[in-house]
Amino acid sequence: MWKACLNILPTKHQLRLRGIGQDDKYELCGSCETSGHVFWGCKLAREVWGNKRLKLPYLETTPRDFIDIMWQIKLKKPELDWELFAITAWSLWSNRNSVCHGGKSKAAVLIAREVTACTKEVRQTNEVQSRPSPSIGQTWTPPRRGCYKINVDGAMFKEMGYCGVGMVIRNEEGQIMGAMSKRLDLPLKALETEAKAVKESIILARDLSLRNISVESDAQVVVKSLNAQGLASSSIHKVIEGTKMELRGFDSWEVNHICRDKNSTAHLIAKHAKFISDCCV
Repeated sequence: MWKACLNILPTKHQLRLRGIGQDDKYELCGSCETSGHVFWGCKLAREVWGNKRLKLPYLETTPRDFIDIMWQIKLKKPELDWELFAITAWSLWSNRNSVCHGGKSKAAVLIAREVTACTKEVRQTNEVQSRPSPSIGQTWTPPRRGCYKINVDGAMFKEMGYCGVGMVIRNEEGQIMGAMSKRLDLPLKALETEAKAVKESIILARDLSLRNISVESDAQVVVKSLNAQGLASSSIHKVIEGTKMELRGFDSWEVNHICRDKNSTAHLIAKHAKFISDCCV
């Protein structure tokens, strides 16, 4: 959402303005692909919004930029369910990414159904997290100054034959510096999924040019294997070795085990991979 509001999403219109590519047509309809069109003006977007019970105000014209849509709606209906609005917008962008990378567009009714399921899950998780906890150990602890903490987790979707990984990166002040939900089209088991989640988080940290990282996972076997405290299982041996190679590129790193209660945010992001076709950063 923040990228959309800052107008830095890599729409074809924005890329063309930066001299990257010549085609600015939206894959779904052939119109100019601006953030305003993807999130509001396109027929698919209108159908998705129509399937949600947001009762959005009427806009006479479609603004080119998403931030202008946000402001007009905020002025006309400030009491809007902004959480549902954000998840719906995110789902539209996720569908757009899938189409741009060769996938098929989902039907509006399916996107709306997935938005409903995701919103319900987010609110249930927030409700659990908002309950007072008797244990101080269940709170997130910041990394040392100049270091970035990465919480990672994996989720399996056995009935669908694939799994997902999720991660969130925060600085010492608790500010989110990056997050990713990624679907892996592999029927991996729990241990293998957790190992892949750690490796994907290391790659994301590298791509963000982070130099000092502290990784936290609730998979004790994976953590011990990376810290050379135990022989890695044959099923994750190659992933562990590949992760160790990636870690050598950092100035400093550590991988620690935490209880599952501390990892709820990463777990939620991993479970959201069920609703995407590839990856969302």
